[in-house]
Amino acid sequence: MEAREGIVLKIVAPRDRFIGADDFINAITPKTRVVSVSMVRFDNGVLLDAARIAAACHAQGACCCSMSASAAEACLLTSPH
Repeated sequence: MEAREGIVLKIVAPRDRFIGADDFINAITPKTRVVSVSMVRFDNGVLLDAARIAAACHAQGACCCSMSASAAEACLLTSPH
């Protein structure tokens, strides 16, 4: 895609052991057009702050695409009720 369309895929690396919302937010630049993120991390089960990531995307004029199917399951499992 890069050679044909000029689209560059950037994979965000975690700053610490596991990736967090700040890692995604810090990777957004004025050239960013789409950020794709899973709301629940498969490696540690952490629920990412999708609202913060989406707000950072929108502030730069980018779209945020979040895979949230597993988030409902995570919220249900952590509910005190």
